[in-house]
Amino acid sequence: MIIEDKNIVKKPVVSVIVLTYNQENLLKQCLDSIISQKCNFTYELIIGEDCSTDTTRNICKKYQEQNPAIIKLLLQETNQGLMKNFVDLLSLCRGKYIAHCAGDDYWCDDLKLQKQYDYLENNSDFGFVRTGFYHLYNKKGLVVGTGYSNEIGWVFNDDAKYGTVAAAATIFFKRNLLKYLDLDEFVKRKFSIEDYPMQAILAKYTKFGYISDVTAVFRQTTDSGSRPQSSQGRIRYVEGYIAVKKYLKELFPVECNFDDIEMNDYIVYAKLKEAYRHFSYKEAKKLASELQSYTYKQKKLYLKTSNIFVFYLMCIFFNFKF
Repeated sequence: MIIEDKNIVKKPVVSVIVLTYNQENLLKQCLDSIISQKCNFTYELIIGEDCSTDTTRNICKKYQEQNPAIIKLLLQETNQGLMKNFVDLLSLCRGKYIAHCAGDDYWCDDLKLQKQYDYLENNSDFGFVRTGFYHLYNKKGLVVGTGYSNEIGWVFNDDAKYGTVAAAATIFFKRNLLKYLDLDEFVKRKFSIEDYPMQAILAKYTKFGYISDVTAVFRQTTDSGSRPQSSQGRIRYVEGYIAVKKYLKELFPVECNFDDIEMNDYIVYAKLKEAYRHFSYKEAKKLASELQSYTYKQKKLYLKTSNIFVFYLMCIFFNFKF
């Protein structure tokens, strides 16, 4: 179900999408940070609420009622999962540009949209621009984002092969680039990450720009899409991640020449860790025998299954650590 006021902005220049599910304690800060943006252009905010079991949906409705000129709601009738919700939101975008912020992240610069808009307007050969960001850890507090290349004019390379180059909350790109994405495949293949395949593919067709200003905060929360708390959720996330890599290998076999055995073992290793968490010796033995190649960590776990006493000691360690 889509809820929008008849007076909502007709021709937004920028479409901001927010995916949310069970984020009642974090969503308000996210939405406030978007609504407070100072721009010399119009923008719309499209929220995809994925049938939450807490008060998230009520919060979304309240914000739409208070900001009818800019907020459109997509209220999923049943839980669709991150990828389908993401694809549905993209289909509703009308702006020349699209920005993205997850419901548990937020922006910390009220000129974020303006800066990124100005960048792409003044650099026509670029179609994507990102910014600096903070990590917000539960125990450590704010930490300036690291591990992402700051190179201006970034193109498809090893960063895209093995992960994202832009934190999701900093993404800003031209909507017409969506034509290069087969979003139905994203859903069909049950990807567990939306920004990784999108960035990797778009990097083949446009230049990526970078603004060093820190404009967003990326939360490291528990039980998020990338950090599920349940065993099934963790395994599904790994399987969805490997599905992305297999898809990229199909599209770009030269650049993304991932090893099939290593990819399959990545999933087996994830299941093996869950067997340790659940003290399942029989299952651990079975999974360890299915490993075909061994990284240092995989070899350590494999060897621990050879002795039942050592196995149970490792189980205690896993449950203490995680």
